[in-house]
Amino acid sequence: MLGGSRLHWTGRAVIVPHTEPVMADIIYLPWKLANQLLKLEILNLMVNRYDIPFDQAIYRQITSIVKYDPLVDDIIKTLINESPYGGLCILLGRNP
Repeated sequence: MLGGSRLHWTGRAVIVPHTEPVMADIIYLPWKLANQLLKLEILNLMVNRYDIPFDQAIYRQITSIVKYDPLVDDIIKTLINESPYGGLCILLGRNP
């Protein structure tokens, strides 16, 4: 699966070393960035799997950007675990 969209914001990452052994192909995203990148999938699961009305789902997703919401965290973990690739596939681009 390859997803992309035009966003009104940008994200910037800095490569930092880990102090414990980790797999080389794992990327850790900040909460706000992951929440925004997976917004449509989060809303889809809230409405279809958790039976939350659409207007409440939008409000809950927006407020979860600034305040931690355990349901949104559970949905993000569900998206990662249900992926057929063992995690979410992403494409990184680097400016020259």
